Order: sequence, then C-alpha cells, then structure tokens
Amino acid sequence: YIELAGRYPASKYGLRAAEKLGILETFSDSLNTEETFKYAEELLFEKNNPDSALLVYQEIEADHPGTEYAARAAYGVSYILDFYISPTDSTDSSAVHAYQRVVDKYPTTEFASVSKLRLGLSSRQSERRKLGEQVEEDSMMTFDPEDSLTYEEAGLEIIEEPDNFVELEWPRSLRKREMRGEVVLKVFIDIFGAITEVELLTTSGNEDIDEAIYQSMINSSYDSMRMDPDELNRYYIYKYSFISPEERRKHGEEEMPGEEGP
Repeated sequence: YIELAGRYPASKYGLRAAEKLGILETFSDSLNTEETFKYAEELLFEKNNPDSALLVYQEIEADHPGTEYAARAAYGVSYILDFYISPTDSTDSSAVHAYQRVVDKYPTTEFASVSKLRLGLSSRQSERRKLGEQVEEDSMMTFDPEDSLTYEEAGLEIIEEPDNFVELEWPRSLRKREMRGEVVLKVFIDIFGAITEVELLTTSGNEDIDEAIYQSMINSSYDSMRMDPDELNRYYIYKYSFISPEERRKHGEEEMPGEEGP
C-alpha cells in the first residue's frame, strides 16, 4: 500500500491505498496543494503571468501556515519579485524583504538556505553599485574549454543537456555556411529548474550564433523533480555543441527543428 500510494498518488489505486493506510484526508490535501503549485508554475513559466502566479503562491502560504508548503510558497513569492517584478530596479527592495521574511519565518527549511544565498548576492551587488563598480562574477578564473579541472577548481560541475531543451534557431544569414563547434557556458539553475543566467565562457566566433545559443539555453529548463535539492540553485558548466544546417546536410545528418527552408 505504501508503494502504491507513493508511486501512483493520483490514480484510483493510489487513493485506495491511502484509504487503507488511514491517510486519505491528508493525502488528498497534499495532492491538491501540489496541483496548485503546478498551476502557479504554469502561470509563471508557460503563460508569463507573474502577477497571477504571485497571488497563487500567497494563497498557498495563507492556507498552510507553518508548513513546508508555506515556506515553498513564500520562496515562490520572493523568486517572482526578484526575477520578474523588479529584476533591474536597484531602488526596489521588495525582493530583499521577501527573502529575509523566508529566512526569519522558516529558518530550518531549504528555502531559507536558498534565500540566504540570494540575499548575499543582492548585498554584494548593492555594494558594488555604491562603489560605482561594474557588477561581475566573483571568480576571475580563466576557463580552458579543454581542461575540466579548471571547472572543478572553481566548484563547477559539468551538467548534461536540459530536460526541456529549446533547439538552436540558426541565423538565416548563415544558413549556407558549413560550421560546427562547441561553446562552453556557465549556467545558473534555480530551485524550479529554470535556467536564469547564461554566460558564454568561450565563443563560436560569430556574434549571431552566440546570441542564438544564449537564447536557446536561457529558454531551456531542467526537471527539478528529477534533481536533488542540493543540485538546484547553483552554477554549472554546460558544453553546447552546434552545427549549421548546411554542415548537417553535407554529412547526411538529420535536420533539427527550425532548420528547414532556404
């Protein structure tokens, strides 16, 4: 029964198992709450409606005071304020206050730990702006794309292709060029599995291709449910391989979406 309830929570067999275990009421409530979280994420990431997603997270927190759900929802509010509502406004401290609230109200949760990281980053950026300095990455290490030890020394692991990978849209002006190569990226994966930062550590040699690679990666994402919590909200190295439509046709390789046409 425990295995059925855990593996197939939304099925009639899972619900029946939960009933046999005497946990149906709380089990159903958990399912409904998870569906509400999914709805908030759909509003945010698929429908690009952060205002509505914000209201959903606030409602979840109000309905589940003092629980892990409340902490998760409070972090969701902070995340939206940080990355969607006021991402570039240095005078708006609402995200900072929201993160601090998560730390103060839910201090023993993983969401408090992540909020502390975001507060630390905000503090460093604020200090640099006050000094009139350009905000840059803390690490000034030179990356050698052929030397994986360089990444390890910087505390960066190499990650596989995103679960929800957005294919490269090859620049039309370069469709007849025979090109292939690899670009090394530094990416940040947030607690929801979204890629929120992309930095090219090496270049393709062409600005249009570099921009296309950036757009491909920033719109891709990872399945956070398949990752451990400590694998989220951190930087990784990703090696992005690219090939032009002409090069692909020349060698008889299958075309990718977005490569058709002249």
